[in-house]
Amino acid sequence: MKASSVLQLFLEVAAKASEIATVIRKEKALLDLLVEEKPEIEKNNQYFQDFKTLADVLIQETVRHFISQKIPNLGESIYGEESNTFTNIKGDTITIEIFHKQEDTKDLLSILHFILTFPD
Repeated sequence: MKASSVLQLFLEVAAKASEIATVIRKEKALLDLLVEEKPEIEKNNQYFQDFKTLADVLIQETVRHFISQKIPNLGESIYGEESNTFTNIKGDTITIEIFHKQEDTKDLLSILHFILTFPD
């Protein structure tokens, strides 16, 4: 793949990430939807408390997904700062993924919203 194509891919992925951050930032309900304090093993020791958010994970997984589609070898070696798994106070766990079919990703996020909006 030519360097100009790689640069174009990175710009497209950055634009997608920006769009996700903008949408989540505009909607307080989305902004507050999922925030988790990182466990000690994942925590940055520079901070007393270290959090990950749904926005962090969605952006990270979007970058990994779209780069993997165009450059599989590179995509497989992208490791983000955040784990893509969240656990609520009841111990329920959900893993955030970006699927090849947009509808599948939308379904996962709809389930996530339902679980968080209507807890048992």
